[in-house]
Amino acid sequence: FIEGNHHCYWLTRGLDRPTQVAPGITFLPRGTVMVAEGRDGPLRIGILGGADSVLDALFRRPGDDWWPDEERIVGADVDRLLTNARQFGGLDVLVTHTPPASITTEMTNGGLPHPSSVLVEAAWRELGGGEDNPPLELICGHMHESWRNERRRVEVLPMLGVTIR
Repeated sequence: FIEGNHHCYWLTRGLDRPTQVAPGITFLPRGTVMVAEGRDGPLRIGILGGADSVLDALFRRPGDDWWPDEERIVGADVDRLLTNARQFGGLDVLVTHTPPASITTEMTNGGLPHPSSVLVEAAWRELGGGEDNPPLELICGHMHESWRNERRRVEVLPMLGVTIR
């Protein structure tokens, strides 16, 4: 699993590599790059969890059920991902919690992206995704609805549902 904006950060604070936190459950910190066996051979997968709490931040208690200083993606998270991706010769798939800014704007019909989305956009473009050069598949969530853009190779997974292909 990766971090989102409702992640209990005290459970994974200080973990800087994939760590099994319970039987069959492994935490993947921001910037992790790993290789998994895909249908057509190895897949290089990058992880960039984290997101900004937006609608519910007013109802949460910092340090109790909300960690505002830890949930937001920062430049160091992107730098770690890019450095690790270069060591693997790039990525085939990027897994994030929050969508890139351009996808957030497209999904919300012009809504303004949040700071974490802006940094995900920068990482995605640097790694070869985005409008001009979309070879990098992106899988994300955060938006609470299923959404897909085949041309841009983006899939947003629903919050409590299942995506069926």
